[in-house]
Amino acid sequence: MKMVMNKLILTISLCLIYVMTGCGGGGGDGTLQSTNVPPVADAGADQFTYDAAVVILAGTALDTDGIVQSQQWEQTGGTTVLLDDPTRSDPSFTAPSATGTLTFSYTVTDDAGAQHTDTVAVYVSEVLFSDSFDGSSSLASWTFVDDTGNTPSWQVSLGELYQSENVATSPFLTTYHRGTFAYLNGSAFTGSTSFRFSVDITPRTNNGGTRDGNDVGIMFPYNATTYYRLSMNSRFGFTRLERKNGTGFTTLAVNSIGYIEGQPMTLTVEVNQDTIMVWIDDDDPLFVESNLSISPGTVALYCQDSVSFDNVVISENSPQPMVAVASPLAHSIALTRDDGDALTVEAVVLNPPVGSQVVFSLDGGAETSATVVSGNRYTTLFPAVATGEHEIAAILKDAQNQEVHRDTNTVVGVGGDYFIAVGDSITDGIGDENPNNNFSMDGRIVARQGFEAPLSDELMDAGSPPRIVFNEGVPGAHAADLDGDPIDAILERHPRANAMLLLIGTNDAPDNISADAYESSVRNIVNTALTDVARAHIALIPPRYDDAGNLEFDTLIQGYNGRIALIAATSDNVYLGPDLYAAFLGEYNNSNLYTPPDGIHPNDAGYQVMAEDWATILLATP
Repeated sequence: MKMVMNKLILTISLCLIYVMTGCGGGGGDGTLQSTNVPPVADAGADQFTYDAAVVILAGTALDTDGIVQSQQWEQTGGTTVLLDDPTRSDPSFTAPSATGTLTFSYTVTDDAGAQHTDTVAVYVSEVLFSDSFDGSSSLASWTFVDDTGNTPSWQVSLGELYQSENVATSPFLTTYHRGTFAYLNGSAFTGSTSFRFSVDITPRTNNGGTRDGNDVGIMFPYNATTYYRLSMNSRFGFTRLERKNGTGFTTLAVNSIGYIEGQPMTLTVEVNQDTIMVWIDDDDPLFVESNLSISPGTVALYCQDSVSFDNVVISENSPQPMVAVASPLAHSIALTRDDGDALTVEAVVLNPPVGSQVVFSLDGGAETSATVVSGNRYTTLFPAVATGEHEIAAILKDAQNQEVHRDTNTVVGVGGDYFIAVGDSITDGIGDENPNNNFSMDGRIVARQGFEAPLSDELMDAGSPPRIVFNEGVPGAHAADLDGDPIDAILERHPRANAMLLLIGTNDAPDNISADAYESSVRNIVNTALTDVARAHIALIPPRYDDAGNLEFDTLIQGYNGRIALIAATSDNVYLGPDLYAAFLGEYNNSNLYTPPDGIHPNDAGYQVMAEDWATILLATP
């Protein structure tokens, strides 16, 4: 054993001498040499631009064991352009005046001569029309329409198109909103079924600052009877992709995220034959729908409120390959009823490369192949998805199985509840003077009034499964006003809802509606809702006060509340909601839950009480 150990020591010593003298890959001066690590080139993300625009490429180079000796850009495809300095990391060029795809390689060389190359694509669309509203002559390209019976005020000022009046006080079309709009007339754009449309929008405060947060948006392709509309609203808290066909609207996609007043945003829509893809501000598609019937038309700028529009651009379709998750939407509730524990996902593709495929990923896990639903729509099924928050990614790959584009929807709730809050102006949130506490902590609700976002937070604080509460209040509504088409329209907007929160009757009492008539209307609303949702909760109506703080119409209101209790006691899947009458009785002057002299609508503190009381009831309901 000693002889073996001595031989081992001798061998190690000889090896060390061998290395130190420069043999075996070491330096001739006796120092150790390591293998050179090649540099890393990153050509940046693919870009979209309009023709004649200045494009800046965005390369980055990294060398972990030395220095970057040189950088070199080279155009490898598309109409030839002139890079101002191809040896810089960020050369610029002017995009050609035609729709197409430009490709570039970016090669980095280190001080040992090693190289690495990355590629990037720039997708160019030719502009068909643009308007920056830099003069009153811009008005000649637009035709102005009022759909409300009010008097809007459109004008060009300081390089923007302004509409300064609140016209949201008109009747609804069922429960869809009417507004005013400016459409681009035929002298400027003849209309099409395939184009890209972008505009900058800044919602403004109303004259007088009352009832802010109403609709702003765009319409496309617009004609007199048929069009699609993207509506954003912070008063109710929603963004909706809607279709107008003849005399009615339908909803294609909706979330509970409204705009933030005073915050500029850019709305972009790609209308491509039978497909609509929508973005707000960034490259992450918000909504996408396919297999649509789209008629030729122009574009329109839509609002109910004070707003400014700028930088309208209509171009040819982008040639960029794109994929977008169509369902489930980001910040949504995906499963709510009898779907078991499987999650169906869908995505839509535009401009797929030859031989491409679509795969899906759940929570960053293994990729799952998709199958074609029809046309450019793909689907797959994830089994055994746990209740909670998830992330869905759709990935478009080329024939070489390389990723071309991806879209990820986050905060996708599985399980839990999808509530629609139905009622009058108290559900709508009139009287809530504090717009700053109406963003739910999970990001699902962005609004400026009401109990819906605080209720969502109360439920989340309790550790419940994912939940969302949509505001579907109709200001001024009586129970009979919601019976029929209005409740049908509300349910149509929310096919995934599993529960309704109903508060109605405050406006019935001043019109001396009998308890029998009131009960009949409420039963009709509930029975209609239960054809689509699993259960309904009906709150007891809070008291009303006159300007002097005295109860008014109290006998009728207490009578209505008695009928609400009767409906809940005698109907399957109908539950008694919070006793808002008891919660608000005597509180007009004491704790100031109302907004005197308005003894009808709660103030911000009152809506917080409503949220807490609703949460207590909902968490106790099996």
